Amino acid sequence: MTKALIMLISAASMLVLLAPVASASQGMARRGWQLGRLDEAHIMQRLEWAPRYGINEIQLSHGIMMNIDAINDSERVRRVVNDMVARAHAADPAIRVFVWAHELNYRPPDDSADVCLDPNGGGQALLQVRREAYRRALRACPEVDGVVLMFGSARLEPWSATCGCAWCRNHTPAQKAQLVIEQVKSVVVGEFKKELMVRTFIHSPEQLRWIGEALRATSGVSVMPKCVPQDWEPYYPHDETIGRVGNKEQVIEFDLAGEYWGRGALPFCMPDELQYRLQYDRDHGAVGAVGRIEDVFGTPNEVNIFAFSRLMQNPDEEVDAIWRDWVTERYGLAPGSPGSARLIACLRRTFDIGRKMYYVKGFWVFDKSSEVPETGRAPRMLEGRSIALYDPAWKGVDAELKRPTDRTLDEIAQEKSEAIWLSDLSLADLEEARANLRPRDYEDLHQRLTHQRRCAEIWRWVADAIFRYQLCKRQPSGRQRALVEGDLRQLEALAARMEADYGPLAYPGNPRRIRALVADIRSEFGASRQAAANEPPLLLQGIEAESVGPRSAVITWESGAAGDTRVEYGTALPAYGAETSAGSQMTRHHRVELTGLQPATRYYFRVKTRTADGREMVSGDFRFKTPAATAQGRKGT
Repeated sequence: MTKALIMLISAASMLVLLAPVASASQGMARRGWQLGRLDEAHIMQRLEWAPRYGINEIQLSHGIMMNIDAINDSERVRRVVNDMVARAHAADPAIRVFVWAHELNYRPPDDSADVCLDPNGGGQALLQVRREAYRRALRACPEVDGVVLMFGSARLEPWSATCGCAWCRNHTPAQKAQLVIEQVKSVVVGEFKKELMVRTFIHSPEQLRWIGEALRATSGVSVMPKCVPQDWEPYYPHDETIGRVGNKEQVIEFDLAGEYWGRGALPFCMPDELQYRLQYDRDHGAVGAVGRIEDVFGTPNEVNIFAFSRLMQNPDEEVDAIWRDWVTERYGLAPGSPGSARLIACLRRTFDIGRKMYYVKGFWVFDKSSEVPETGRAPRMLEGRSIALYDPAWKGVDAELKRPTDRTLDEIAQEKSEAIWLSDLSLADLEEARANLRPRDYEDLHQRLTHQRRCAEIWRWVADAIFRYQLCKRQPSGRQRALVEGDLRQLEALAARMEADYGPLAYPGNPRRIRALVADIRSEFGASRQAAANEPPLLLQGIEAESVGPRSAVITWESGAAGDTRVEYGTALPAYGAETSAGSQMTRHHRVELTGLQPATRYYFRVKTRTADGREMVSGDFRFKTPAATAQGRKGT
């Protein structure tokens, strides 16, 4: 399918989907979208759709503006902001528009961090310049409703500013952040009577604690944490500032677009994850949520926007009902029909496919993008992005990934293989639903799911190559070098297939990046040609939670060789908390009933099988949610 045809299908699909949502008066009071593309037509189109989804706040961010100075420095940005605000207020006076700002938006001429923040000493001039930047911007765009202030990724983060003076030495990072908040607040709130919302995005646990401390000492602002700390990572815990910043309104930020999951090119359907996070946020006092929506409309990922709007009305709404309604509105399939059930199963799996493809045993290790990393001699994201930084329970897995063994490689291969066979299941479900779909919808879904399946295969060998190389460095041997070379040849073949099928600019799974990764790893072995080997591990397949009821569930799977039957399960990763007994029967077909479960609770599980000769097969993590005590049982994911 050509890109032009996909775009035509995407535009046409919007005519189907833009059905008004019900009133959100009894749900979260603040319901927002983030717009980040400096494209007037794109912005105005999203603004037109916003009221139909119950949206009453818009944030202008990223490609539109990241600093308040963008309004002062760019006539185009000023015009876009003013036009956007005017149209928003004319369309619905209840819609409020916020602009993004990073501080300190300053870098000293010699590019050092030798900057004073003493408000009564050496910092007076700088702080005056920053206050004046807000005055100029709010005079130029007087109808803007508020400013979203943040420190992470600023040109100079407040805690990095120090000059060695007594003030800078004696004030903590949190106090420096509080000072900057107060300075900006004095203009935005004090002089212009607008709202100042502080975004808690940061790059380390220490910085998150500093922001929390600063906010607890500050009054007169609202707060916007991400649903997870730092960047979007589905295994991260909830952001620790949620519900812990004093008596302030909190609006929680979500990624509905898959910033690091393919940016709309790959299916990324997450209604179940949205409910899990929004229920927590609601229970911890959040009054609203805002979603990043670029590259979503006209793709299957639009279910995220649909579900986001419904769940902001009622975080406890049955997700199955949301899926049925969306499939009816978007694809015209009657609720409860075989075609509807097949398509829901097909798309619902894509969140699990993505997390098993992009993450390794819960960790974000490859690249801060949706792409294949171009360097492969170290899993570089393990340091600054490790989940163990935010949840010490993961320290053991962190240590394992930094010193992988053959067993680690087998478990990684299992996890990546799960992404591949889940992709195959989704493609099979799509074929079953084909007769019920419009041809253009089928072609669009088939193209996206096939691309996802191909990427799952690429990332399977990317993971093995990177971690096998780590093992080879620590325990060099001819066998390990041959296995690394085998991985690299698999990747070379996949790069050629991607280029033939999707062209040289294919994304994700770009052929040039795959070849760069291969060359980077191979360069460590010198110019001599290496022998190649492949040792396929025993795998577990068909892992599923069936007959999920309020207090029980049945787990089934098949193993590559006969062995025992065990399930680890619980309400938290990575420890799970409980494990069934192995029993004495050796079989390839496994079934375990879990009992004594709690209703309306998310459970995680993984399955294990050990053969008579001691070979261990361990799956990746799966999950299901038990229904409320009055609901009927269903399958899990």
